[in-house]
Amino acid sequence: MKKYFLILALGFSQTDILASNIEVGLGLSGGTSTNISQLNNGTEGNLYESLFRFELEENNYRNFELDIDSSISRFYYTPENLSSETQYELALTSRYFFTDINSSVGVFSDISQVPINRFQAQEVNNQREASTSAIFGNHFIRLSGKTQFGFDYQHAKFSVDSDVPTFRLQDASREEQQALFSLSNKLNSNNTLQLRFQKKDTDFKDENNLENSDYFQYDIIASWQGETETTTINLEIGNSRVKDLLGRQYEDENGQLILNRQINTQQRLRLQLNKGVASLFTLDRTTGEIFVNQQNDSISQAQTAEGGGMQYDITMGRFGITTSYFESQLKGVFIPSQEVTRNKGLLIQMALGSSSIQNAQTRISSFFTQDELDAEPGISVVNENYVKQHVFTVSHQFSPAFNTSLQYVKRDAFQYFFNGNRTNINSEAIILSFEYVHNTIF
Repeated sequence: MKKYFLILALGFSQTDILASNIEVGLGLSGGTSTNISQLNNGTEGNLYESLFRFELEENNYRNFELDIDSSISRFYYTPENLSSETQYELALTSRYFFTDINSSVGVFSDISQVPINRFQAQEVNNQREASTSAIFGNHFIRLSGKTQFGFDYQHAKFSVDSDVPTFRLQDASREEQQALFSLSNKLNSNNTLQLRFQKKDTDFKDENNLENSDYFQYDIIASWQGETETTTINLEIGNSRVKDLLGRQYEDENGQLILNRQINTQQRLRLQLNKGVASLFTLDRTTGEIFVNQQNDSISQAQTAEGGGMQYDITMGRFGITTSYFESQLKGVFIPSQEVTRNKGLLIQMALGSSSIQNAQTRISSFFTQDELDAEPGISVVNENYVKQHVFTVSHQFSPAFNTSLQYVKRDAFQYFFNGNRTNINSEAIILSFEYVHNTIF
């Protein structure tokens, strides 16, 4: 059964805040689903969402940088046995540069939610709060015109709500301290070599669980950063050594390759490969962006991560295609455990009434994703999760500030359990959305 809902847009009141760029959005949406709970044999129901989004970017104010991306959504469901829920996200990075002494200090924060049980395929009423916060500093000394010695320090704290029963490896609240010494040589305007030594101390909150044994990590890394008008490359190779408080030790090679290539005006490629001890969050040294590692934010032991993927974009006038594939494997360093995740994505867009996707008022898009998770016994009762989703969207921009979209979502999922059982979780939904966006540049 399919129903259509018409939702009126809310008004907006501007707030005067000093910044280079501020964007505020308000949205409303409503829809219906054949399986609103996204459980096996789930019932039909309706959903309503109200959205507030705020973004701020400041890069030109007295050596000060600030980026804030935040959103909060309130979901209402029928039938009544599904409680309303709030989903939110806040990502903040702020940095100040002391140019006279070649130093900088900053803070980083990411507040969002993670699944109560990340081995479930359910996405409704299955969230708990998680937050990552860090302070970091940097200082460097120029030894010559091309060579410099640097010191970096980072203190991070990760907290996850543990008030509900979860599977092993998921209650991973902890603190991390990391110190890094580096020697860099700028060969020319496009190439830089660097040698780094870093030490990390990981202290888990649950001191009584031996599986969460605190550990120290030592890394030696050699890296090359290259940049041209069309390509940026970051290549790292090195060695990692891990030792925990019980005296157990682990040593292996580490490495990373990140390549961003603007092939021509129509095509772009991003490639990433990595191998090493998993970290809570990483810094993309080719872009300066900080990423929270979503798979590792609920891991309560030392693990290695190995994998990678690619994303390819092509734009041909009114047509655009983005395709991606990523795979990651986590293995326990001291406690046997293993899980593998795979993600495939394909986005096809077409502009109506315009020769360019960027300038189109009306667009049609088809978005396909396929997510798979394989886990070993002992981590979860689930052996395999599989979620395939198709999203068809028609969107229209009435003005630069006001847009609307109509979506059809088909979701097919199943779970295999180690006891041999299989659960199918399928649904279809139609969603109508409105959003008002206000952008101010100072």
